[in-house]
Amino acid sequence: MKYYLMLACLLPLLMWCSEDACPEHCKLAGNIMTRFINDAKKEYGLYCYGSGGGFLDQVNRIHFAFATEGPKSLEDLREMMVIIAEDFLKRINSQEDIRKYLVHYPFKPDDLEFRITLMGSNGKAIHNNGKEKELLRSILLLNGELSYEIENDEKACLQDVYEETYEEAQAIIRREHPELFLDPSDRVKESCCHAP
Repeated sequence: MKYYLMLACLLPLLMWCSEDACPEHCKLAGNIMTRFINDAKKEYGLYCYGSGGGFLDQVNRIHFAFATEGPKSLEDLREMMVIIAEDFLKRINSQEDIRKYLVHYPFKPDDLEFRITLMGSNGKAIHNNGKEKELLRSILLLNGELSYEIENDEKACLQDVYEETYEEAQAIIRREHPELFLDPSDRVKESCCHAP
């Protein structure tokens, strides 16, 4: 099942880009995205069920849809979203060969569309009657805004229960976990300097 999700995630990009006809910026973005999908599964327990972006003449936007086991708190989802967004931004911005194809450098949270959907341990959707705002279904990063959603069974729709800007969420995570924002070389320096 997991492999089918990954294939479904990459199939549109592979079908659109045959080896001969695929523009260079699509190949480069596809390589970065494929590595990120594989690493997100290993490092964060996130399974990709959709990916793509805006690739007309340049890399305008990147989007991913991930699923993971829930339930999770708003705080846990915020942390997970900021961590994976920062991870991806570091990856794409550190690749010198793709920079000239980015709509602007550095690529920013506004250029991302990420969704993390929570599934029950049985693999099915987490349902909500609309009254339990803490029983979240998903988080969406779109246009630099985070939306925390419940699946409201009474209205048969996703309903936003809390919103914040990416910068607000990032500031919270930076305060709570400053080590996540250090460059790898800074982590080495910090561990050397703070030895017992």
